[in-house]
This record gives sequence, C-alpha cells and structure tokens, in this order.
Amino acid sequence: MKKVKLKEYRQYAALVCGLFAIAGGIFMLIIYGTHFTNISVAKIMDWLFVLIAFFTVGFVNTFYSYRYPKTGINEIIINDSNIIISAYNEETKKEYILDLPKSDILSCNVAISYQKGYEVLPSRDKRMDIVVEFSIECLDNINHKIVFHTVDYRKIKQIFGVAKDFPNFSYKIDTNSPECQENILNLAKTGKNLSLKQYFKTYFANPKVPDIEKTSVKCLFLIIILSLFVVVLMIISIVRDILRY
Repeated sequence: MKKVKLKEYRQYAALVCGLFAIAGGIFMLIIYGTHFTNISVAKIMDWLFVLIAFFTVGFVNTFYSYRYPKTGINEIIINDSNIIISAYNEETKKEYILDLPKSDILSCNVAISYQKGYEVLPSRDKRMDIVVEFSIECLDNINHKIVFHTVDYRKIKQIFGVAKDFPNFSYKIDTNSPECQENILNLAKTGKNLSLKQYFKTYFANPKVPDIEKTSVKCLFLIIILSLFVVVLMIISIVRDILRY
C-alpha cells in the first residue's frame, strides 16, 4: 500500500524557521539582557539590531505559514484494488473522501494553469497562484474533479510521484511563465525542481519580465547577502561578549 500526504512544505519550512528565529531572539534577550548594564552603547545598538532582525524574521515567517491555508488534495492512498483520495472542498469548507476501485478508473488528467501578471509592478501583490484541476474519468460517465490553488510546487511534485499508479495518466500545462513551465516539466520528467541557477537563468532570460523587476530581484539578492553578512558578524561579536562576561 502506498500512502502520500500532500503538504505545502513551504508553509512548514516558514513555520519552523519562524519559531527558531523567535526562540533565538528570546534566548538572546534572556542571556544578553542579564549583562545589559555592563555593555557599551555601541554594543547595545548591535544587540538591538540583531534582536529586532531575529524577531522580525520569526514573526514574518510564522505569519506566512498561517497566511495560506492548505487546500485541495490532502492524502492519496493506493492499495492493490482501490485508490482512496481525501480532499478539501473550498466551497463547502468540508473534507470528503473518494474511494474508487482501480477497475472503474478509465483515465486521470491533471491540468495545471498559472498566468503571471507581468504588467503589475514589483511593489504590488504578485503572489504565485497555481490552479490545479485533478480529473478522474470513471465507468458509466462518472467524472470526479478536484480543483485547488497552490503557491507551492510540492503538491504538484507529489501528484507526479503517484502518476504511474493511475490508469492513462496525462497532464497539460497552461502558463505564460517560461520558468514555471520549465519547472513543472522537470518535475514530471525527473521528480525534481529546477535548481536555483536553472530557475533564475530562465527567469532573467524571459523577455516578458520587466527590466525594473529583474533589477529589483538582483538588488534583493544583494541586500539579503549583505544583511546575512552583517548579522553573522554581529552575532559573532555578541557571542564573544557573552563569553567574556
């Protein structure tokens, strides 16, 4: 028997990262706060900067992990005779279960669509919204369709992982984003996402992406690298101070 739980791992990663960052901030507040009166003003400013960075990263990631609810297919169980699918209906807000004999399934098709708004400025909401239509055609003209939205390629990857267990499985992609299409095709062929290098190579080669957006992404990369460098230096300095006291 094969059992697959479809999850939005981006949300779980954000939650774990957020909780660790908050815990790190609390730890620093407790340990370093005991020596607060013996520290110079410059060191206090460094400490506050790192503390604010920890709590900001923690709360932002924790908020993100709860911002996008997990919907659509929750679990697929495949045994010798049946395929059991539990899913969440976005309209009724209820979970339901499909228990389908393999002998009744004629075909399965997954339609994946994503239309990126290239005309929207980078400062506005451009959250990825991939629409997945999971359709199963059965005997007696009975069709089952599960439609859900996702911001994570993980569920698509897991669906391709059980594709061979569905009779006459097929898929189609409808997107105006070359980097999205290349990533989904790579998932279907290899079961893996494109590497960051491959993804951003396709992204920066896409003529539809405005130059201002490409510049913003490059600046963001630079800011992240510089910020990480500064935070690491400050953490090293703070740890030395803690060990000294």
